Amino acid sequence: SRSSSDETTCHGGVRPSPNVMISLAFISSYIENVNPITFNFIIIMVSQLLFITSHFINNFVINEYNKLKWFDRHSLLVLDNDILHTHFARISKQKLFDTDIDIFLFDSQLHSNLSLPIIHGFHNLQWYNCDYRYYYVRHFFPNYDFYWQFESDVYSTYSDYKYYFNKYSNDTSDLLICNLRPESRDSKWNWNKKIDWIYDKNIHTYGSIFSVSRMSSRAIDFLYKKRLEHAKIFEESTLPDKRWLNCEVFAPTELINNNFTCKKINEPHVHFRPIWDIKECTEPNRLYHPVKSNL
Repeated sequence: SRSSSDETTCHGGVRPSPNVMISLAFISSYIENVNPITFNFIIIMVSQLLFITSHFINNFVINEYNKLKWFDRHSLLVLDNDILHTHFARISKQKLFDTDIDIFLFDSQLHSNLSLPIIHGFHNLQWYNCDYRYYYVRHFFPNYDFYWQFESDVYSTYSDYKYYFNKYSNDTSDLLICNLRPESRDSKWNWNKKIDWIYDKNIHTYGSIFSVSRMSSRAIDFLYKKRLEHAKIFEESTLPDKRWLNCEVFAPTELINNNFTCKKINEPHVHFRPIWDIKECTEPNRLYHPVKSNL
């Protein structure tokens, strides 16, 4: 049985640590009167890509982007160009608000090129299915082991995000996400309704919040294939009352039920409420979500 503890884990294989990890290989040879043990130290470099996703560009977003830029991590600003209509290349370096930024653009054409379905309209999909941005980014930046996504309405009163990356630097989970929890099929949570077209009552479902999340490369690849499979099932389903899966039920449910390792980002200083005004975000060393700002 699964518990509702802060940490929900299912182990689906061995992978290296998200930073530099030293693994010990024990090689022993038994010779008469001798039993030496040789230690081989193998240093494994594991790479991470960090990105903020947004449909707007302002000082608020740029300030948060700057907090991601530290040490050897690659950071991106991932923008919805169906809304922004910039003339930037798909991948480019731009100077915005006096800041050098690595930009990646996604749009409905890229979405279609990846054969992903558009069920409720492209714009609605971008908040409804936050996992899609992982597929876009990984398609163009495939050589990373882990990917962090931050939504554009997350505000940190830390000077940077080092605390989070240091805290999880030795965590090998395939999914790190806020508010990970088991969800009863009879619960009042909206995203757990109208999903009988894909999950029968025997499937354990899980909920989450995508404000801050990290996925392994293998988790992203697995979920991408699942989305394509689900699209065919959704289209063929004759149920009159059905809803395409929201990312906050889809990602944890698929990963946990398929033996990936998933863990809750359980920070006492992550503040959630229906909406924050940035003027209310005054406590130091906190994360706030969602924050609306016209800075």
